[in-house]
This record gives sequence, C-alpha cells and structure tokens, in this order.
Amino acid sequence: MTTLVAVDCSWKQRERVFESFRARTRRRLPYLLAANSVNYGRPYELTTVEALAAALYILGESQRARELLNRFKWGPRFFDLNAAPLNEYAGANTVGEVLASERAYIEG
Repeated sequence: MTTLVAVDCSWKQRERVFESFRARTRRRLPYLLAANSVNYGRPYELTTVEALAAALYILGESQRARELLNRFKWGPRFFDLNAAPLNEYAGANTVGEVLASERAYIEG
C-alpha cells in the first residue's frame, strides 16, 4: 500500500510552509502542467488535488487518480494535458529514467 501526504496551502505561503520540510526530504513531482482554472497550462503549479492525482497515477493507481479528479469540472483536462509525460513517468523504473523523460518535456 502506498501512503501519500499532501499539504494544502496557498502558493503565496508555500515557501514558509515548506521550509520545515526541506531538511528532511527532497522529493517532488516531475514536470506536469496544471489544468485548474487559476494556473492553467503552467508547469509545476498544480493544485493539491492535481498533485495527489499525479502521484497516484505515477505509482500505478490511474483509476484512483481519475476518480479523484473527476470531481472537478477541469479534472479530466489534467490527464489530457499530461497524458504522455504521466505515462512515461509511470513506466519508468528508475529516478534517472524519470529525470530523462522530464528533461525531454522541458526542452520540448
């Protein structure tokens, strides 16, 4: 079983909120585009629910990820925008493979 933890906070407060986490862990989601109405199309600026869904998808729980985002009118668009990278990240066997895929998406 996979355990995910999300911290829901304002983007304006993120530096202060996440400051206490920095020393303990350095994990993040790879390059993905936001589908929410506030940050649509912006890389890395996902809502908490988008981040949770992305993590679930990458960890092989695509059905649970879709169920989570289907509660939002823009939710299914997240999977349309990120179909290729999500599938590549989910299929990666190592962190190096994820980073290589991410680099390819960033560089276009």
